[in-house]
Amino acid sequence: MAETKPDKRRSIIKAAEGLFAKSGFHGTDVDLIAKSAGVSKGSVYNYFDSKEEILMSVIEEGVNELDRQMKKYIRPLSDPIEKIKKGIEFYIKFLEKREPLFRVLTGDRISLRMDLKKRFHMNMFARIEHAQIMIAEAIKDGKLKKVDPYVAATCLIGMIDSLFLRVVYEGKRMSTKHKAEQITKLFLEGMLL
Repeated sequence: MAETKPDKRRSIIKAAEGLFAKSGFHGTDVDLIAKSAGVSKGSVYNYFDSKEEILMSVIEEGVNELDRQMKKYIRPLSDPIEKIKKGIEFYIKFLEKREPLFRVLTGDRISLRMDLKKRFHMNMFARIEHAQIMIAEAIKDGKLKKVDPYVAATCLIGMIDSLFLRVVYEGKRMSTKHKAEQITKLFLEGMLL
């Protein structure tokens, strides 16, 4: 049975993600993506205008997967604080699973066209929406101080991303549980005695 257009497109994205993670953005060319996906180079260009467009699709697929899995993971929970705790843990696990691609996105000097740069940033900011919703819910329930959920969520995701980036680049060994516990404690309790 022949692959459908969405299946072929998805195959290209999956192949590209693996190659970007293995060889970096600049170390991967469209010929290699096509070969790895089992399609012709022309087929790749039927779906994507450029290698940068492929990268954006890889990012969008990742953000969409994060969105789907996060909703599924926290849906059964009713306590907003438990949602935040489990959300932090889930996000850290997701980053760990995608660590090679995270290295590409944070390490390769990728120059994107302005329209793709805007898309990139909008996708990165979309990750914050889950946290913002959970924080707003906890504030509404009187379980967190009244702060701006937008600012709080941005800070929370920034904490996770920064810790993950440092741990990855320093090669430091730190368990998922430890990272999640420390970020949760800092975010929910602060550092004041």
